[in-house]
Amino acid sequence: QRERMYRELFDQNPNPMWFYDLETLAFLRVNDAAVRRYGYSRDEFLRMTIADIRPPEDVDRLMDNIAATRAGTPGVVDRAGLWRHRTKDGALLWVDITSHVSEFEGRLAEVVLVRDVTEAREARESLLRYQQDLERLVSERTAQLERANEELRAATEAKSAFLATMSHELRTPLNGIIGFSAILRDGMAGPLSEEQE
Repeated sequence: QRERMYRELFDQNPNPMWFYDLETLAFLRVNDAAVRRYGYSRDEFLRMTIADIRPPEDVDRLMDNIAATRAGTPGVVDRAGLWRHRTKDGALLWVDITSHVSEFEGRLAEVVLVRDVTEAREARESLLRYQQDLERLVSERTAQLERANEELRAATEAKSAFLATMSHELRTPLNGIIGFSAILRDGMAGPLSEEQE
């Protein structure tokens, strides 16, 4: 009953799952979710190794991980972390892998559960790019505002200097005019004719 329950959990899991031989790295069994997500038929999968679904530049890291897995304790769950997988059409997936060593039909194998995090990773990268663009725009706008403030300060200083100069230039002759107007108004220079008034 327990074996039947595990088989059903494996077969009906919505996430891709497989068993692979720890010696040959050959796929021993894959579930329907793996077939759907990766695009390989079940027969194609069973003719492949787990290295076949990895980008070539990731295979060395895979082999190091497998060596550590072989040295580990059977039955202990291993969070292998983020990996890149290739689908049949060549698309790259980012996947989060959880696995543990088990026995499969008398062979030392590893059962693997794959969680596709491609969309979440792309969304996070898009958000990071957006944040970087926003920071760049804020920096550029801040620089523009600082330049505008500097120009405004310079204009304000020029206006103040102009007004101080003009005030001095106007006050000097106006003081004389006001003074002479007061003399004429008060009659200190003698009576004014009608035309002078």
